[in-house]
Amino acid sequence: MPWPRPRRPWTPWNARKATRSGCSSNPDGPGLATRRPSACLFGLCLAWSHTPQQRFAYAARVEGDVVGMGELHVRGRGQRQGEITCAVHPRVWGQGVGRAVGEGLLARGFEDLGLRRIHATCDPRNPGSARVLGKLGMTREGRHRHTALIRDGWRDSDMFSALEDEWCAITTGMTGRPGGAVRSRAGCCCALR
Repeated sequence: MPWPRPRRPWTPWNARKATRSGCSSNPDGPGLATRRPSACLFGLCLAWSHTPQQRFAYAARVEGDVVGMGELHVRGRGQRQGEITCAVHPRVWGQGVGRAVGEGLLARGFEDLGLRRIHATCDPRNPGSARVLGKLGMTREGRHRHTALIRDGWRDSDMFSALEDEWCAITTGMTGRPGGAVRSRAGCCCALR
């Protein structure tokens, strides 16, 4: 059965993928989302139907437009480990959208799923991503070499992680717990699905 076409095109998100700055570390290059949005949606739907659920997706919206997305991927229930990923449209960089998504993903992993360790990677050429991970309370662990083949050759990845007890210490100092719906300075509402 074919997927229904969305009433509103994913224009803001597609625009991110079409810019050089928005896809410089993406192995797929510019324009992937404009060519195959239904494949991405289909993959997410399959992931949501897995039992027990292992992937939890976030959509970050500002004024009804999707301007970012994130995912918590449970990598090992026995070892209680997960990984988070996040991507944000360049027009809202520096406005707290990535941090809002990250806080929601970490809250889901630590508070709802009882994970012990959550890690994330970022391109060493992207200091903004490293700053966001640091603001989330994640610790830089080091660099993995040649982890992704992109247009201009092999890319390294900086590894960050947070532990459950570190997250508890961070959230104890917060007013209100992150998770559920989180608001950024851009007025972004991130809803975990």
